[in-house]
Amino acid sequence: MVEDKETLPLIVTGPAGRVLGLFRMNHKAYTKSLESGRLWHVHGETGRVLPLDVPGTMTFLHAGKEWFDAGVSSDTAPAGDPSEAPPAPGVASGVLEALATVIAQRRKDMPEGSYTTHLFASGTDKIKKKLGEEAVELILAKGTKDITYEAADLLYHLLVFLEDAGISLSEVFTELRRRG
Repeated sequence: MVEDKETLPLIVTGPAGRVLGLFRMNHKAYTKSLESGRLWHVHGETGRVLPLDVPGTMTFLHAGKEWFDAGVSSDTAPAGDPSEAPPAPGVASGVLEALATVIAQRRKDMPEGSYTTHLFASGTDKIKKKLGEEAVELILAKGTKDITYEAADLLYHLLVFLEDAGISLSEVFTELRRRG
């Protein structure tokens, strides 16, 4: 979990899976969001934790190692665990595009202590090795939870590899559409 003072990117997606914005979040904002059911963020200029002014109801909030992601919906949140609800059309590509943006920014800024920075600093061969390791871990995974976890790791490392190779996610989507 992120430390109190450390901020990480917050990727917010809307009802149709459209990325509403990239913000910053820390442990305090994350905790306030969970407690209130409303998204809080760290204001870029003041560093204060403030409610995020986005329309709709928070449907999920996830804390990752290098970023937070959240969804908002104008509809009533689904009953049960929001993480079990099927994603709206376009959510997957929106999340991948937002994650690719975060990875590109990490490559540009190379913030100390970031795993993404470590991968870029280690070079292309290390990135390829990690991508291969994640592919094998996915193939060997058993059970829905493990397969889901390993698939997320593989997608993240694939995006790092694409950024390193100078290939945009839109180029990959274009190729997939061409094949469709």
